[in-house]
Amino acid sequence: MEVVDKTKIKGGPIGVLLILSTIALLLGSVFVWSYVSRSVDDQRKIEFQRVVGMTEERVQDTLHMLVERLYDLRGFVSTGGINSERWINYLTSIEVEDRYPGMYTFAYAPVVERNKLESFISKIKNEEKSKEYQEYSVFPETQTPEVVPVRYLYTSDPDIGSLLGYDITTSENQVIALKKAVADDVPAITNLLHIGLVLPGNTKTGYVIMLPVYSKIDIVNYPKEERRQYFMGLVGTWVFPQGLLSHVDIEEELMAKEVSLTVFDGEDKPISLGNNGGDLRAVREINLLDKKFRFEFIGKRQKILDQFTESLPWLTLGGLIIINLMWTATVTSILLSRREAEKLAVEATKDLRKFKQAVEGVSDMVTITDENGVITYVNGMAEKITGYKKEMMLGKTPRLWGRQMDEEFYKNFWKRIKEDKKPFWGEVINKRRNGELYEAEVNISPILDDSGKLLFFVSIERDLTKAKAIEKIKTEFISLASHQLRTPLSAMKWFGKMLISGDAGDLNPMQKEYVEKIYESNEREIRLVNSLLNVSKIESGKILVEPRLTDLTRLISSVMTDFRLEAGELGKKLTAVIDKKIPKIYIDEDQIRQVYANLISNAVRYTKKGGVISVKVYLSKNFIMTEIKDNGIGIPKREQKRVFDKFFRASNALKIETDGTGLGLFLSKTIVESSGGKMGFRSSEGKGSTFWFTLPVKTKN
Repeated sequence: MEVVDKTKIKGGPIGVLLILSTIALLLGSVFVWSYVSRSVDDQRKIEFQRVVGMTEERVQDTLHMLVERLYDLRGFVSTGGINSERWINYLTSIEVEDRYPGMYTFAYAPVVERNKLESFISKIKNEEKSKEYQEYSVFPETQTPEVVPVRYLYTSDPDIGSLLGYDITTSENQVIALKKAVADDVPAITNLLHIGLVLPGNTKTGYVIMLPVYSKIDIVNYPKEERRQYFMGLVGTWVFPQGLLSHVDIEEELMAKEVSLTVFDGEDKPISLGNNGGDLRAVREINLLDKKFRFEFIGKRQKILDQFTESLPWLTLGGLIIINLMWTATVTSILLSRREAEKLAVEATKDLRKFKQAVEGVSDMVTITDENGVITYVNGMAEKITGYKKEMMLGKTPRLWGRQMDEEFYKNFWKRIKEDKKPFWGEVINKRRNGELYEAEVNISPILDDSGKLLFFVSIERDLTKAKAIEKIKTEFISLASHQLRTPLSAMKWFGKMLISGDAGDLNPMQKEYVEKIYESNEREIRLVNSLLNVSKIESGKILVEPRLTDLTRLISSVMTDFRLEAGELGKKLTAVIDKKIPKIYIDEDQIRQVYANLISNAVRYTKKGGVISVKVYLSKNFIMTEIKDNGIGIPKREQKRVFDKFFRASNALKIETDGTGLGLFLSKTIVESSGGKMGFRSSEGKGSTFWFTLPVKTKN
């Protein structure tokens, strides 16, 4: 980069150059504005698709919650001995009405033979003393051999409440769903129902999701054509259309982004939120229990992003106009004054020199290539990283120090940056001039003109050799230090036990208290060392899962026994509900025991006196689902995304319990995922948390 020769700034040629540079600046400004506008437009589309995807996910979550409640309700009904009081108490306990007031209705309808209908009604009136049951009747009247009247109903809607005794078999719509549910033993959803068909003049609509109840627990082992004879009734829920969007954040998000949503069920439109026109449109076919709904989203481009981002193209345009005006004024001044031209040329040279110095001074390797990958520029760091001189690299391609990955990698790499014209980021292995292999982080961006034509590539490469070495040293140090600490800590534990048990003579109360505190501190250090060793194994890829056939019910009961006494002493209640159908499965018993111990220990530790910790284990398709729920302190929402990070502890937990490594949840999640399962949680600060995880049902190793 050379200083401009002042003697040449005279006459016509310099004027032509200045005019050309003005045109270039104008074109560059157009390119920058076009790039910013496209970027903002892309952000609009991405944000719009995020809102669409979030809505779809929340609808599926809502349906999953309802289906889970129906399976719970079927299990409750199957136990027998229910009455209206137990029915209401059970549904109140699962808190559906508290979470979604007025949204959902739950019902149970048994199968009653026509010749036993009168005795069925008479028995109800004798058993139930409330007014609605004293006036109980089955309607509308039919002559079918069997009826399926609503026996129990849980609702806060008076119109739905008047359907007590309604015979479901009188609705062809519901009969279709009923046949499918009974034949396949699956939850089924009806088409859109109109209450006005039963209660003339009523305009309310909704859907019924139903699940059959059988007299045989193992009904799945029976042929479909035989299941009907064991059908004893059904549990179901009435869902108003807006109940599918029960998550508050859905409507808030749609309103904030001014996105309207219309849900189509065939020709019906059960849901319509907002009435905004717009030029962004998305249609999703969502399958809910084998029933297809069409969700149509319409949004305005100018309302999707925040005000600053939406204004960015115009702010950029304003800045570019100012720059162009300033440059035009400068050019005019240069053309009018030779001295001013010389001064500006010198200043420009200084700026260019600074730019080059900045690029040459960065600690990363910067490479510019043409559209075919031929190198046109490299900075000084390229020589230090690759070992090749600049003159050896110019005119060549990065294959000079690359070519260490497989062919498939490079095929996908070139397709992304050259054909798809998208940036590439990743870690690669390259080779220095001296033959040494090294790992590098590479970020390559294709530069396009206004028409989208590829101009050249800019690559920034960072040598990861030192960083990887430091990470390896850190992991090995933690492992070595932890191993070295285990021996003295184990000896201290042994001698501490001997002192406490009196093997070395009786201790007076104060001595015994001090020794017990030393023993407890030593135990905490042993747990920390074990956790650090597990973290070291995970980071070095050495964690091993050694599955063997395990009775999970026995394992959980053993862990519960260990913690039930501790919970009782702290004034807390620890309960467990374990599905009796859970088979023996292949898992690493010791590691899974640690997962249960970590989660139950956390629940007991962070639940206040008088609180309840419940453990629920049940089959869910091909997985065993475990839920550990407490009504403790919960996790602050702003900190929830870091829950499974190493060494993280929530701020409210630190106030209650200062001891702790912050490694338990990290290790538990890693163990579960290594066993083929998943782990997650739901939490509300001040109300409690529910941690869940799944394990695949593997009955063969």
